[in-house]
Amino acid sequence: MDRYQLEIVALPAQTWLSISYRSSEDRILEQVASALALVYSLASELGVVMHGMPMTQFGDRHGPQFAAETGFPILELIDLNLYPLAKLAGRCSIAGFGPLHQAVLPATRAISTLHCGPYTSLSVAHRTMRSWGRDNEFQFCGGPREVYLTDPIMASDSHSLETRLYQPIL
Repeated sequence: MDRYQLEIVALPAQTWLSISYRSSEDRILEQVASALALVYSLASELGVVMHGMPMTQFGDRHGPQFAAETGFPILELIDLNLYPLAKLAGRCSIAGFGPLHQAVLPATRAISTLHCGPYTSLSVAHRTMRSWGRDNEFQFCGGPREVYLTDPIMASDSHSLETRLYQPIL
């Protein structure tokens, strides 16, 4: 646990644009990358301004499969009914994702830590947060969130990647 500094933070409500999918440990890295590329492309076509770092919100985990949503924060909700959603939904479906949607992630308290290093070792940080939370008798409320602080395309070394993790708590 010495590798991670854990703290309790208050997360404000966050408006975001994302796509959903089901994943597993062995496919998540590939799916996050594909999801981010697709959401970025669709948001650009729609003229939606992204406002913050890309992120993934995970659903509660039950067995080897889990639900995930990946996307970007946006400044405000937009009227998606003004756009050809059938075309967008078809592109998402062909790529293996749910439809493009927007939502407001509610404000919450969370356990947080910074993970420095390859995405392949993020599971260690998640386990550390959850273990610390259980040891300190916190009650979890929903799945964890990852905010990607370093663009993996711009990083010259996977050890320089930075990801902020949050585990919502009551």
